[in-house]
Amino acid sequence: KYNGLTEAERQDRTKFWRNYVGAIDRLAWEAARAYRHRFSTDGDWREIQISVFDFDSMTNNDFIGRAVIPVGEAPKTTLMLGGRKVESTLTYSMTWRPFPAGSRLKGSWRLRIVGAQGL
Repeated sequence: KYNGLTEAERQDRTKFWRNYVGAIDRLAWEAARAYRHRFSTDGDWREIQISVFDFDSMTNNDFIGRAVIPVGEAPKTTLMLGGRKVESTLTYSMTWRPFPAGSRLKGSWRLRIVGAQGL
């Protein structure tokens, strides 16, 4: 079937096959990375680093700021985002959610981003 294609059709198919293979490679990498970060910790997590970017569809994304959040119960809390001269804030809350008895995991932390200002 491939041999019956014109040269232009072969090049087109090759181009899209390479895009497909690249996308599958990226998906596999991201899945492995997510699994490792979720289940391969050898101790307790002490902090979470959040980086905030301005998404641009046509140009590079702009870095807005970074916040380091200590892991632990936290009511609605506001932090300054470091990294830019403009005052930007991030408001969050964090709660521990225990899993049912018999689960292979003890529970999970739920980080809720309540809002942000000055972005």
